[in-house]
Amino acid sequence: MQQQNETNVLQNAFVLNPYVLIFFYFLRRHSPENPDLSSTLGLLHLQRGDHSLAFEQLGTALAFDPTHAAAILAAGSMMQSHGDFDVALAKYRVAAKEMAESPQMWNNIGKKNFNFN
Repeated sequence: MQQQNETNVLQNAFVLNPYVLIFFYFLRRHSPENPDLSSTLGLLHLQRGDHSLAFEQLGTALAFDPTHAAAILAAGSMMQSHGDFDVALAKYRVAAKEMAESPQMWNNIGKKNFNFN
């Protein structure tokens, strides 16, 4: 249990550290068409609560790779949290082709169905 708490503290410090964002923007500057970097930036912004910047970065990742599973899953989760269940389900359908064994995706689909009914 203590190890899990230490891991959470380290993850929160990593996410909240502005130098982490600067580092990833620096990396993306040298590789602007890398969907993994854009997706990671989107996830970092999402964890920091910057939803508009997260959506922008996830959109950039999907523009370069429309089947990028992590970006699709994060975008679907954002749509779902804003109550747009139909768009979220469409994203999850695309993600299911790429990552059919993802527990996160199936959890989100279950939440969507629970909230939709």
